[in-house]
Amino acid sequence: MGVHDLQTREIIYIIHAIVSILVAAFIIWGILRSSRINRKNKNYSKRDSRISLFTVLLLYTQLFLGIYLFFIKKSRELSQSVDVEQLINNNLFRFWTVEHLVLMLFALLISQTGHIIIEKTLNNEIKFKLRLRYYSIVAAIIVISLFFAAFKH
Repeated sequence: MGVHDLQTREIIYIIHAIVSILVAAFIIWGILRSSRINRKNKNYSKRDSRISLFTVLLLYTQLFLGIYLFFIKKSRELSQSVDVEQLINNNLFRFWTVEHLVLMLFALLISQTGHIIIEKTLNNEIKFKLRLRYYSIVAAIIVISLFFAAFKH
């Protein structure tokens, strides 16, 4: 791996970390807005719709950055002649190749599904309740993934 590849990987990793913080902020913002506004019987505004849309877009950005990082970082490990059983028994490698990827795909799928259902729902109160439900599930999945990451390292 050349110096240029290392710099690119570090830049992408920093962008990935920044987007992770933005995703967390949008999810928390959406949960807080849904729980507060839901009590006030407000309309689901364009602002609320944009929060959901930007959250989904940021999650897709995370997916593409994560896949890029995985193939740059792990391509050397995969190219070496290593037995699949050894790779699966390596907790850290298994976490990044299987567990983290699957959890984040579920978070993205739930967020995307929630956004579509919310946009098609006509009742404002139900929209806020749905966003609160879907965002809470996504937040829980992300926290579980972070919990696993902390114990795998």
